[in-house]
Amino acid sequence: MKKQLLFTMLMTVFMIGIASCGKDDDGEKESSEYKALFYTTDKFVNKLGYNNSFTDSENTSDRRYLVTVLGRLIVVKKNSSTGSSYNEVKDALYGHYKSNSRVKDVFINKNGTITIDCRK
Repeated sequence: MKKQLLFTMLMTVFMIGIASCGKDDDGEKESSEYKALFYTTDKFVNKLGYNNSFTDSENTSDRRYLVTVLGRLIVVKKNSSTGSSYNEVKDALYGHYKSNSRVKDVFINKNGTITIDCRK
């Protein structure tokens, strides 16, 4: 009986621990808000892992951003003045790529676009 009670208590603590490790609301919002952007930029970052450099351009599936690759730089331009500010987009991209060894830096250009620097 004691073994059964101990097992039940351990399983309860384990299940509570797993439930508390879920994503927070901000992470889910950010993930869904920038999902199309991350998909497009991830595709180009991964492609740069296999190619030295190339030139390409593509709108995100939600048509909110134009993503252009120039050599080993990926430039992100908003297609509309509404929505997230460039600082918010830069912060989201920086957070997304902070542990990616292929990305050297994420910054805002003088003209307001965002650059993902994949130079070696």
